[in-house]
Amino acid sequence: MPWAPSTSSNALAFLFARHLVAGASPRVDGSTNKVLWLLRDGAAFVVEGRPLGTSKPVVSVDGGPSIVDAPLPGCWSFQLIPRASAKAVGTINLDVLPAGSDPTKTGGSSVPARSPA
Repeated sequence: MPWAPSTSSNALAFLFARHLVAGASPRVDGSTNKVLWLLRDGAAFVVEGRPLGTSKPVVSVDGGPSIVDAPLPGCWSFQLIPRASAKAVGTINLDVLPAGSDPTKTGGSSVPARSPA
């Protein structure tokens, strides 16, 4: 199962599919963009995602298992934010394929984009 650690090493994202694909679920192969988000301390949290380098959140989901339907392809930065705080405690970058891509026929690594050091 593909996974990615946060830059702070206190959070993980497990992808239930080989790749995330832009657009609404289900994808062309019938699957979804399901991700299991985990924080080391187990606190309740939300995940805010945006294309890397932008400031406006575009996707917001609850922590834990969720469907992440990013509207645009590219590298996305997801911040994990505890509900008791407004400060992100983990950042995970993941690649999102263009809408309509068949993730079962896409070559390349099954490992998401790593967060920059």
